[in-house]
Amino acid sequence: MNDLKHLTTNWAAAILALGLIVLPSLYSWINVEASIDPYAHTDDLPVGVVNEDRGAELAGHRLHAGDEIVKALKNNHQFAC
Repeated sequence: MNDLKHLTTNWAAAILALGLIVLPSLYSWINVEASIDPYAHTDDLPVGVVNEDRGAELAGHRLHAGDEIVKALKNNHQFAC
């Protein structure tokens, strides 16, 4: 109770206490607001694909997984090509 009396009589201590209350709350509010929906504005985000797959041979069959992945991405209409 004595500390609260000192806060009301000393303006510098009151400002410091108020700052220690408000600043962390403001910081938390900004961070929560920024991370509520991180995918809201990714519609026009450019996507690039690099395929350096040289392929492999497995059980006598030639396998090019990189080409198959690129084909699947081109056929996916959620990406603008």
